[in-house]
Amino acid sequence: MNRLMRSLSVFVCLAALGVSPIYAAKPQPTPNSVKYRDAGAKPATGRSGSAAIQARALRGQTETTIDVTTGQFDGGAAAAGKLDKVQVKVFDNHDDVLVTDNYRKGALSGATGSFTYDWPTRGQKVQVQANVSGIDPTRTDVVTVSTNVALRPDLTVSSIMAPGQAIAGSNVTISALVGEVNGDLGARANCVLKIDGAVADQANGIWVDAGDSVTCAFRHTFTAVGTSQIEVAVTDVVPGDYDTTNNSRTASIDIVNPQVPVPVWYDLIAGDYTYEAITHQTDHQQFDSADPSMSLSWVVDADNYFRVNQHTVYYQADLNSSVALSFPVTVQSAFTSDGQQTFMPSFTITEPNYTFSYPGFSTSCGEAYDANRWYRVCNSHNEGDGYSFDYSSASTFVNGGTVTYDGWTIGTTRYPEVGAVYVYESSYGPYTSDQNDPAYPLPANLGNNISVRIIATDATDRRFDVEGAVQLYDFGTSTGSYDFPCDSYDYTLDSGHYSGNSCSHTDWTNSGKTGSVFGNTIQ
Repeated sequence: MNRLMRSLSVFVCLAALGVSPIYAAKPQPTPNSVKYRDAGAKPATGRSGSAAIQARALRGQTETTIDVTTGQFDGGAAAAGKLDKVQVKVFDNHDDVLVTDNYRKGALSGATGSFTYDWPTRGQKVQVQANVSGIDPTRTDVVTVSTNVALRPDLTVSSIMAPGQAIAGSNVTISALVGEVNGDLGARANCVLKIDGAVADQANGIWVDAGDSVTCAFRHTFTAVGTSQIEVAVTDVVPGDYDTTNNSRTASIDIVNPQVPVPVWYDLIAGDYTYEAITHQTDHQQFDSADPSMSLSWVVDADNYFRVNQHTVYYQADLNSSVALSFPVTVQSAFTSDGQQTFMPSFTITEPNYTFSYPGFSTSCGEAYDANRWYRVCNSHNEGDGYSFDYSSASTFVNGGTVTYDGWTIGTTRYPEVGAVYVYESSYGPYTSDQNDPAYPLPANLGNNISVRIIATDATDRRFDVEGAVQLYDFGTSTGSYDFPCDSYDYTLDSGHYSGNSCSHTDWTNSGKTGSVFGNTIQ
């Protein structure tokens, strides 16, 4: 079974049913034939009488193909009538005609025509004029359209997301990120999963919009112990692909026998909150001239306001087991909000990077950060009162959201000797900084039904995989304020006396929703 999920905008388009829903309100699947969006270049269309044509000019790596049809490209309406003559004009950047070619019946195929040039290049203007017969019974229609050369779509499989190890007989999720990287127009293709060279699953007729990425997600059950090769490829790209050398990617997975079950405890947390703060800072600066004939005295007073508006979406997953894990340990997590799932890429912690101990207890941990994701794996030993035992823990924390900073200043400068007063105002922002890894973002806002999953696999094929539903609850709104100690200065130079002070006060508000679930299982 398989499904097609938009990875960037978290839009889901299932190619086939069968994945067990966590919640009854899971969205209904959308057929792959329905484009979730089409922001790329469109064929030029024109009509005369009852006759209509479409034309496009697509640039590959070495040549440009100009196509014309009385129907619609890529599975649309069938062509009708007949092309008796097609004239192609190519223009330069000043809209002057560079070349005019006329094609008649020998170069045409019924209601379609295709003409190949070493040029024009991307963005150049092309005009197509077609004589169409067999539609209007009493005449031949002449239809003229203009278009610009666009790059062919270039689909690439940029990554495969799959666990490095799995237990024989388990149902494993394998996802691949498929992107269109040229940015001019989208394409359809088949997304194919192969296991050890044999086709295991596929999503047919997927659509990837221009400059966008989607995820092909598959479920596969591995039965044989050993290392299996995974390949995900995009095939049958329409219109033709710009570069076929990047249409597939491979990975490997180790299938192992189940181990003796052990207790596992887990704690899964998710939250969606907004923090706002306004800091008011007052500044007073003064200069009293020792000799007014040489320099004027002045006084500057300023009110500075700085605002922080931080919206954060996050989740955290922790599991503990009654056995020690053997490094290296691979950790992966997944997050589902109202039925829409995001798999985070796996991360391998190769060895511990810090230790901690005191009488009767010791622990060694490996900790790592990767963009907006944090990972930690620890092995601990505890003993005392005649008992001794080992245990391990694995954790991941994923943070999302956008932070906006804004500030403004209102100031007044006075010159006592001349009585002049100047008022000025300046502002900063708004400044927006994206805190997410753009390839693996969390939703902008969380729904109420959340599921968090964590998977940890160690060097001995030990694998723990827990998932739980997290219900979010509104924790209300809290407010507060605090004052910073004032800073001041006071000193005298030959030119005069300098003095000043700066004080600030902050008011903040925090609101949002959070939830958690904990439990235990045997794995």
